[in-house]
Amino acid sequence: MKYVDVTDDTSIAAPADEVGSVHHVVSTVSARARGAVGELSPEAIPLSFHTKVVGPIMPAQTLRSEDAEDGSFVLFSGVATLEPDPGFLTVASTNGSVNAATRSLAVH
Repeated sequence: MKYVDVTDDTSIAAPADEVGSVHHVVSTVSARARGAVGELSPEAIPLSFHTKVVGPIMPAQTLRSEDAEDGSFVLFSGVATLEPDPGFLTVASTNGSVNAATRSLAVH
């Protein structure tokens, strides 16, 4: 098992460099930006999106093994995308984006 920092390209590439092909990746990353619409900071929103959505896509690109037909990428989103609550606009948005990215990655 290897842990990576999805905001650091070098960290993402390290497992492939160390072990060769990678067959299974599980991503539970999150940098939640919570708060009412008027309270969300302009810095927190893209960090949340980059960590939760872009972050898992990069390992999928970097660690993809051409010969791993039985490989998998498991991405966790969350219930906020289906049942949003006040103060969870960014959480719901990033979770919904993870769902879309998961379905798109499945066809690649």
